[in-house]
Amino acid sequence: MERALREKLPQLDLDARLQQEYPNLPDDRRWNASLLLPRAAGSILRLAATLPDQQGRQLVGELKVMTQAYVAELTHQER
Repeated sequence: MERALREKLPQLDLDARLQQEYPNLPDDRRWNASLLLPRAAGSILRLAATLPDQQGRQLVGELKVMTQAYVAELTHQER
């Protein structure tokens, strides 16, 4: 995405949190993560809401694992 368009978008809370927690993380990686994580999580949570309770809980558990792995990889590459 072009830099000018990026600057027009409001700063997302996740972007600010990642910037605070991981100041050496490149801006483009941080910004991409701040877009990808909420959208991916939202899609999975919407799907989980349509499933029977037990399956929905399992899906949410997998979402947590997936998110932790993504953030760990993102921040590991930053070092």
